[in-house]
Amino acid sequence: MFQFALLLFLYLHFTFAQSDTLGYLCSELAGRPVSCPAPLLAAGPTLAAALVLYAVRRLFASRRVSRSVAPVLVAWLSAAVVSHPYASLGWQVGLGVTAVLLVWADLRWTAAASRQPAAHSLWAKFPPRALRFVVLLLYIGLGTAVPDTVHYELRTAAAMRSSQPHRAYRVGEVELAATPRLVAMRSLLLATTQPLGLGDKLLQQPLPPGGSELLLLPADARQSLLLSPDSLTHRLGLSRQPGESATSYFHRCAEASFRRCGAQRPPQLPVDYYLCGLLLDRRLDRFAAEVVRYYPQSVSQSRLPRYYAQALLWYARQRTRPAVLYRDAAVEANLRDYLDYSRTLPPGPQRANLLRSTYGETYWWWYEYGKDGTAQ
Repeated sequence: MFQFALLLFLYLHFTFAQSDTLGYLCSELAGRPVSCPAPLLAAGPTLAAALVLYAVRRLFASRRVSRSVAPVLVAWLSAAVVSHPYASLGWQVGLGVTAVLLVWADLRWTAAASRQPAAHSLWAKFPPRALRFVVLLLYIGLGTAVPDTVHYELRTAAAMRSSQPHRAYRVGEVELAATPRLVAMRSLLLATTQPLGLGDKLLQQPLPPGGSELLLLPADARQSLLLSPDSLTHRLGLSRQPGESATSYFHRCAEASFRRCGAQRPPQLPVDYYLCGLLLDRRLDRFAAEVVRYYPQSVSQSRLPRYYAQALLWYARQRTRPAVLYRDAAVEANLRDYLDYSRTLPPGPQRANLLRSTYGETYWWWYEYGKDGTAQ
């Protein structure tokens, strides 16, 4: 009964908590991204755990030793294999040492219990077995060294590869933890699925430090197993040259797209990336000149995406003779409220934190206080 409960827990653990990491391990073995239903992925390691339990029972003649070794060995393998791509050598060594200590403690406990009068009722046998079970569950849960941000990356990439990419919006949506890799994938998702493009949603996600480089998918082996870097470069239309900065690369792509499509077409993704890169780098003068050149009608008709409009109004506040004047009554009112509220607060970290609670997703808050990023 104890071993069946352990196997059931492992199956649920692999299905609901670690199916994404199992999928990544399968992708490493296959050398390409692998998509598989979570229940099917979980069945493999659960069956392997059952075989390990059976093999240990056959290997050790003493039933007492096998009952102590087998569950701990299965728990150690479950945590160590899943953690392999992410855990340090020190963590893996500590995980193994802890497993040895658990076996030793269980053997001592079993030996001490054997010298006591035998318990015949089920209720008398239940507490020690339940305690062993809980200890193993804690060992598996705490020993699996997969950060939350890794889960967000894996699940976002899997959703974007699927036929329902909108599910990627739900991954870590209320969490402030983010990595450059995760931001790059989320930005591609926003740029390709939102009606007004990335310029309308850019700062609604937590951003680590990095500026315009955050928009680029990393060109490494891990990214290739998550979501191919070509997913972005193909849409931008050009490949990045060695040593080329992100802003220069986006500018080159935007110019090529603009020459092909002209100013009469809706916002193109390369232009979106270029303008958002300028915003992330806080290059307001260049942004103001470029947004007017690329979208003159949207500027004159006050129909720019949210963060382009906010950036132009903030630019006009920062310059004595702004080259571009943009009118949007709602955005201007929001900016005045921000400035009025800011004047009532004392300078320092407290002001930034209080303003963030209400204006943390505005460009002006990010321009003033988001230099070190907004992610944790």
